[in-house]
Amino acid sequence: MPTAAQLPQIRNDLVRLCSTDLIGMVISHHVLAGGDMDLPQPECDAAKFGDAMEGYQQRLRNLADMATLFHVSAEMTAVADAARRTMPGYRLHPEDLPAERGLIVFDAVIGRFDLDGDLDAMSDYDRRLAIEHRERQLAVAPAAVIAAMWGPALTRNGEPGVLVVTWTDSSDLVAYREKEGSKPEALTALRAFGALAYHDETVLPFGDIFDEEGPDRPIRNESLGTLIATWLLMGQPITSSRPEPLPRQTRRALQRANLPVPEVRVVKLRQPKHPHPEAEQGAGRTYTKRWVVRGHWRNQWYPSRNDHRPIYIPTHIKGPDGAQLIVSEKVYDWSR
Repeated sequence: MPTAAQLPQIRNDLVRLCSTDLIGMVISHHVLAGGDMDLPQPECDAAKFGDAMEGYQQRLRNLADMATLFHVSAEMTAVADAARRTMPGYRLHPEDLPAERGLIVFDAVIGRFDLDGDLDAMSDYDRRLAIEHRERQLAVAPAAVIAAMWGPALTRNGEPGVLVVTWTDSSDLVAYREKEGSKPEALTALRAFGALAYHDETVLPFGDIFDEEGPDRPIRNESLGTLIATWLLMGQPITSSRPEPLPRQTRRALQRANLPVPEVRVVKLRQPKHPHPEAEQGAGRTYTKRWVVRGHWRNQWYPSRNDHRPIYIPTHIKGPDGAQLIVSEKVYDWSR
């Protein structure tokens, strides 16, 4: 998986990729294969398709160039994935985003696509693709989503929201193309564009409820659900998001190339200094046993936004120190 120190190069690779015709061809194939590309302007006719692709390509290039960089540790990714599975319906707000424009790379996979995958956990595009290829018994390249890029956008109805572009581990695509017998020059071109390959995109409108009702709700999508959970967790005390100095070799290489040295923020699970409030004894209560309280969300009212915001309560032990630990027949061992 890419490290935090590699993010400046990954961002530069994305800017370079979005400056070539390759990304235009990839997106065009995505649209022609049934992808629902939420351009900020109304859907155009065939005669203007090329102009739309060029405009969207420029949009992605600018977004990559201006993105704040984030790297999420494997432990934090696991927490976000677990939180995604129980996240309640929620209305996304602009202030939930850790930056107006960002590129976030995870230290673990946040969503997979292959023909044997769970259809309910796929995006609308991936679901249609998987069903078609299953019925026709065709092969399709697997994809492991490890990154996302976002920025301001409007839906086709003109509603304000955030454009989210998901990126996969390009090594999976290269390995698949090599297995399928692609020409060496094609494989070389794919490798030259770095660690990420384009996967999918959508516009998430602010104020819409993301829940599990209906097959196309974003929260059913593994990668988008984990991304939204990560955004929410980054604004809570259980996480830390701090700039991490880049290695000297990386800084020197950027300076020699006359490129700015960007700030990379590393998102980690914060080590608690005190027991979680729910782990303490309640007023007037005396506990003689300890037990595991599994991670769950609690809706907290925010008067400033006139709405609730989910707060994640991570898995913790409740009860007095040293007391007998009561467990069910399932034992969950989470070692930091």
